[in-house]
Amino acid sequence: MSSEDSNQDDFAMKTKSKNPVFTNRLLLFLSSLGAAVGIGNTWRFPRIVALSLSDSNGTGSGVFLILWLMFLFVWSIPLIISEYGLGKYTKLSTPSTFHFFLRKKGLFLGFFISACIVFINFYYAVLSGWCLYYFIHSIFYSLPKDMEESKAVFDEMEKGWPILMLVIVILAVTLSSYNSIRSIEKVNLILVPILIVILLICFIKSLTLKDSKQGMKTFYYPDPKLFYKPSVWFNAIVQNSFDTSAAQGIFLTYATYMRESHSPAQAGILTPITNNMISLLCGMLTFGTTFGLMYQDNSSKSIIDDMASSGDAGTALAFKLFPVLFESMGGFGRFLAILFFLALVFAILSSLISMIEVPLKFLSDLNYSRKKSLIFLGIINFILGLPSAISTKFLSVQDFVWGNGLLLSGLFLDVLIIKMNPHSFRSVILNFSVGKWFEIVIKYFIPFEGIAIFLWWFINSIIDNPHTWFNPIEPSVMSCILHWGVLCLIIFIACKKSRKWLKYRSDHLKIDQAKQMESLEITDYRQFQDENEDENLNENLNQNLNQNENLNQNLNENQNQNQNQNLNQNLNQNLNEKLIDNNN
Repeated sequence: MSSEDSNQDDFAMKTKSKNPVFTNRLLLFLSSLGAAVGIGNTWRFPRIVALSLSDSNGTGSGVFLILWLMFLFVWSIPLIISEYGLGKYTKLSTPSTFHFFLRKKGLFLGFFISACIVFINFYYAVLSGWCLYYFIHSIFYSLPKDMEESKAVFDEMEKGWPILMLVIVILAVTLSSYNSIRSIEKVNLILVPILIVILLICFIKSLTLKDSKQGMKTFYYPDPKLFYKPSVWFNAIVQNSFDTSAAQGIFLTYATYMRESHSPAQAGILTPITNNMISLLCGMLTFGTTFGLMYQDNSSKSIIDDMASSGDAGTALAFKLFPVLFESMGGFGRFLAILFFLALVFAILSSLISMIEVPLKFLSDLNYSRKKSLIFLGIINFILGLPSAISTKFLSVQDFVWGNGLLLSGLFLDVLIIKMNPHSFRSVILNFSVGKWFEIVIKYFIPFEGIAIFLWWFINSIIDNPHTWFNPIEPSVMSCILHWGVLCLIIFIACKKSRKWLKYRSDHLKIDQAKQMESLEITDYRQFQDENEDENLNENLNQNLNQNENLNQNLNENQNQNQNQNLNQNLNQNLNEKLIDNNN
């Protein structure tokens, strides 16, 4: 073994030894669940279900739920398993992982995935501030009795309070993330169980309402005509990505802290399934409570329309409608309101902690300290979160743009696995812990469904909204194009700046499994290497040949010199002998 290989092995061992790890499988599960469960389950999921019903004039959301559950198994779970496998294998951040396997071509894709979750983080923190305000308000003030009073409460909150709450939330997340995995474990060990208990209490209470059964019926009834609506398919796949945190880089980052005994396949299946059960619980809670208190005075269609068109960013549903609904329950309703908004605070905080870990890991790859990185990210979060704190319309556009961007993130992650070869990925990185179905879904299902649904939605959105699709300040196709375009420009610049750092890291981070891949004689092993490897190999060979030629020349010269010396010695000896003879 050369001294260079020895140095690289020493560097790798030191890097791995410094990497913190989850204490056990339970804390890994709770931390991953805390990352997935959040406002996407409690606030976004019921609103998207109602929106799909309203846009499609459906009488029940059962079809949406069928599609949503289908995408859990043919989209989210395979992608999450892939994330866990990649993170555990490389111990690197998302951009660094893409760069490690695909070099310059992969860095852009990795940055896009990380950027989506970072931009979601900006308005997520604002929503957490709203929940914190309503939690405090529910403790010290009485609940609003009607929508007009509720609107006044929300309007009062908008007068500067979101900015203050944003500061508090950022400080809380920063402190909770300071000690890396140890902080994340402790926080989620408390937050996640409390959140689930609170949601269960609220759900049980909603079942006691008179007309909650009508809400359950509307929630589960499968209206066949929804199968032909592209918006329903698109919302179902995007919402499942949002719910489960698939292809967001969160699980890839958490997987860098996995122990060798932890299974990527086990975590990648258990976490999203549990998360979707919580989403269903939140959906039943919302529909049961809303119908239980409003159905006697309204039709199902009017209730669904109210839920779908509930103000910018769904403010009327979670922050205007629910306080009124809880107030109608009497004294217990106020207690329930306090628990409900506390649950939302917990849900968002646990998700924010995981979101901030994604850029933190990348900055760690660039050798920045965790303390400096947290301070930097805290400042950036505040600055870029301000527009959403000031304007709910801006927040709704951000949710639309970056929520839809998760579909592209899923496709980009799938590109990486396909480039690596799904069979090689399953055999080496996942160690055959999943079946052959994984290769089929990764290679065929995900590319087809992702591209087809995206194009179907994109074209249909322009056709159905000929006068509004190009409006950049509304949730529209044009707002997505502009935001994604600006992001691509930023990523292009970032790739130029960070490439040399990542090259340094990947050159010095020796992965032991690479040797294992060679020993298994995987034909696609060369796909894991640098695209310039052949050139480097040729250069090394040429250098070795030149060195050999020089060495041969030196040897020849030495031999000639030795021969000359021997000849001179023989001549001198002969001369001496002749001189002696002459003297005699």
